[in-house]
Amino acid sequence: VADAAVDPNRLVLNFLVENVLEVEARLVAMGAIWIRELERVPWGIIGTVLDVDGNYVQVIEPTRGSLPWLAKGTEEHP
Repeated sequence: VADAAVDPNRLVLNFLVENVLEVEARLVAMGAIWIRELERVPWGIIGTVLDVDGNYVQVIEPTRGSLPWLAKGTEEHP
């Protein structure tokens, strides 16, 4: 295991959250390093931080109805 990820965007972990501002506050309180500050995009809000190994972790709050596989009762996703 290396000290830090050599290529941090090779594998990006995505977490869909219900309240990205709440998650942001917790990450800021923990001293997270932001690679991409929270940004509103057409399909929601996204931000990227480094995990303890230097990998990219994205927190995403999708806009309601923007991601079809999140519709209630839908199991399929890309």
